[in-house]
Amino acid sequence: MAPQDWELLAQLLSLTPRTYADTPADEVVDMLNKRLASSDFRLPDGRPISIRLEGDAVQARINADIRYSVNLATFLQNVTKSSRLELRLDAQQQLVLLASSAVNQDKDKIKFLGL
Repeated sequence: MAPQDWELLAQLLSLTPRTYADTPADEVVDMLNKRLASSDFRLPDGRPISIRLEGDAVQARINADIRYSVNLATFLQNVTKSSRLELRLDAQQQLVLLASSAVNQDKDKIKFLGL
């Protein structure tokens, strides 16, 4: 997908205010994947976008206070910074959350989401 496709997705998916206090990362990712699966946005081959946790990110805890409705990019920026995670794009065009210390440099960083 082209950068403008990701930018469109980031702006389309709106998330309501919520506080995450020591919430397991897999619960947050599950919520995001449900929202992504129910959206009309699809990859060129028809698959929905999804996010997965990899490596030590599976054990991550999310602490984020979202005080107003935000889009997907803003939410992910907040979560990755507060939880020391990195967001990457894998070969199948899916989003991957990794622990910052374990980031593999050959995965594509999603610069166009501001991360």
